[in-house]
Amino acid sequence: MFSFLSKKKYREETALVFIVESGKIISAIIKYDDSNLPEIIFSQKSNIDIEQTVDPVKLQEAVLAKLSSTAESILKDQLAVLKISNSHSISIHIFLGSLWCVTKKVGSEYIKEKEFFISEDLIMKISKEDPPNSDTEVMIEKKVVSIKANGYNIETPLNQRANELMIVSLVSTSPKIFIDEVEKKLLQYFPKSKIDFHTTAVAIFPVAKLLAKKQDFIVFIPEHEVSDIIVARKGSVDRVVSVPYGKNSPVRDLSMTFKGSAGEAHSILTLYMADKLEEDKRKNVSSFLDESKIKFQNYLRDALRKLSSTIFLPEDIVLSNNSVMTKLIGEWIHTEEFTSKTMTIKSFNVSFMENKDIINEVTIRNKSNYVNPILISVVLYLKSN
Repeated sequence: MFSFLSKKKYREETALVFIVESGKIISAIIKYDDSNLPEIIFSQKSNIDIEQTVDPVKLQEAVLAKLSSTAESILKDQLAVLKISNSHSISIHIFLGSLWCVTKKVGSEYIKEKEFFISEDLIMKISKEDPPNSDTEVMIEKKVVSIKANGYNIETPLNQRANELMIVSLVSTSPKIFIDEVEKKLLQYFPKSKIDFHTTAVAIFPVAKLLAKKQDFIVFIPEHEVSDIIVARKGSVDRVVSVPYGKNSPVRDLSMTFKGSAGEAHSILTLYMADKLEEDKRKNVSSFLDESKIKFQNYLRDALRKLSSTIFLPEDIVLSNNSVMTKLIGEWIHTEEFTSKTMTIKSFNVSFMENKDIINEVTIRNKSNYVNPILISVVLYLKSN
């Protein structure tokens, strides 16, 4: 993302953040002060029960209900922290995970016969030339990811001369009915608040880039019901694709196979990953996971083929967190055969975003608060915008 497109100004405010995924909602209160690191005053995780089948309508209802109850509890328990009164408002930021938004690349051209100077105002003007929102979809976010002048990528475009300019942006849209319901739920509890929408993928990317320490890499974001893959080339987003397999998928499959609850299945998989299952049960789970692995890798290969239709893929994959289910998926990515059959490497270099890598970029008032790499990424993303 291009930092010069963000207005620099002194900032001192408290923000209320909701990270809305398909299996949980992370809520947090963040204090921003330009003279200090962002401070996580309060944060918590609210899980959404795993159903045996994924019904989009029921899942949306469950997410909205959980969002409403979470907002109510924050207003009740954190009123003193928020310092809300009838004469004050609060800034609310909603970060949507997969299922609730779609992200794609769009390009905007600007061509003149005579050369012109590239200014920030011109870049913003070109990138904001969007088609109007449809009756069913609304654009929630747009970020410039690359700029070409006279056909060449440029990292520092300001004040350079050109007669052709191509602005490439990431555009995220969400169903209008879902956005309307989210706003309706939150405004019940914070009636004077301004609500801004973002995506977790766009927030995660800059931190993943920092951790990858490379310009060409892949970000794998395993959501609960689906996963997103972002391919970065030359430091900017090149392609984005979704995989219909998430962290809940092996849990759901295991619970159906062994006729147990999702909670029991998750516990079994956690023990398996920690190598703490008795031998007989471990063999059964291992056999089951071999089948789940094949299913996941088939989805992954289809996605990789779409992403690598013309040139080789980067070798490094950064996964967006290090939870038990994410580490399982990371093992499956590391052992897939796509790279050895179609590329010059035997396997991807798989790494995980961990709290320890970025925790020094924030402060945490209450050490018992729930903090994960995605929340820290969101905190840092809001700081830079």
